Amino acid sequence: MREIKFRAWDKEEQCWLDPKHFYITGSGEPYTCQQGRHSISCRYELMGTERYIIERFTGLKDKKDKEGYRGDIISFGSTRPLYLIKWSICNAGFYLESLDGRKEELGIVNFTVGEIIGNKTQHPKLLEQDNA
Repeated sequence: MREIKFRAWDKEEQCWLDPKHFYITGSGEPYTCQQGRHSISCRYELMGTERYIIERFTGLKDKKDKEGYRGDIISFGSTRPLYLIKWSICNAGFYLESLDGRKEELGIVNFTVGEIIGNKTQHPKLLEQDNA
């Protein structure tokens, strides 16, 4: 069974949140832990999409055993284009989309020979360079 995991990017602070500091309810609502300066306890607040980007784990890893999440950018060596991991609501699954717009099935075989080189959230310049 595939492990269900998420990660969250804080657009304001420009960093990934520690997984211990946020959780997602059974109904899909993301919450973050807000700790006071001198507080040991945690106060959970609903995470707004204007500040946070939530990405789901695909269940797959690249050739260097790095976990693949929605929004990651994958390279297959020196060949172009780069590929972006996307989610299909209709097919309820992940797929690769080349930056020139072609869709390809996200299979374990082709994914595991690729290498995750960044994330569209963290490194938007990678997308710009490939589209140039």
